[in-house]
Amino acid sequence: MEADGLLSTVVDIVTKASDSAATGIASGTAALVIDLVRRRLINSQEGRTVLAQVDESPNEPATVDTLRSVLAREIAADGAFQAQLTAAVAGPPPAHQPSVISHSVVLGSGNKLSKTQISLGPLTINNTRTARISLLASAVTLAALLSFSGYMLAETFFSSDSANVSNQEICDQASPLLPQVADTDAATYAAHIDEWRNVIDLTMRASDARLASYGKFANQYYRNLPNYYSPLSDIIDYSCTGDASGLTDTPAPP
Repeated sequence: MEADGLLSTVVDIVTKASDSAATGIASGTAALVIDLVRRRLINSQEGRTVLAQVDESPNEPATVDTLRSVLAREIAADGAFQAQLTAAVAGPPPAHQPSVISHSVVLGSGNKLSKTQISLGPLTINNTRTARISLLASAVTLAALLSFSGYMLAETFFSSDSANVSNQEICDQASPLLPQVADTDAATYAAHIDEWRNVIDLTMRASDARLASYGKFANQYYRNLPNYYSPLSDIIDYSCTGDASGLTDTPAPP
């Protein structure tokens, strides 16, 4: 989707949040788009102001124009944000269509259904209501087990691999960036935004629990800031010298 078309669609979804039918977008898709927009705009004072205006009077022409202007800049400045919105607007891919549907029993390749029997490969089951219910219950149980197994594997992987970065590694990554953005303009900050995000990603994986906690906070509030000098400086102070004066437990949002 072209940027202009995407912008119009997103603005339409956000300003008509209470009426998904008016946008022609499924309610789940609309909710995802709205969540992406709110997470993005809450990082700046201008964004928080326009969100308040949308909550109070979403259909006012001035509100719509302001939202469009702010989102246009955000989309133009961040290709990743544009890609996220494009994917969200497109919605999930269509589910795989089964080979055959007969009497509410879904059959794939190699499976057969007659009036009296259900054949699933080498397995034959009498085609009765009780048998169909048993098959459904077994499928649900199997899906739940697979989902739980996947969750446990993911937890094991991330718990063993996520907190493995030393403070010195973070210091070495972050320190060269600071002089490049000190006393500069918004364009310079934008040019180095990917390096800043790399610092955040590394900080979230710090073996030092306090630094990792601050990294998660920075990821939530500072990742897309147009000026990230202060949080970058705080990360450097702690990772390089142990100075924790900037790492308060609950830093105030920008």
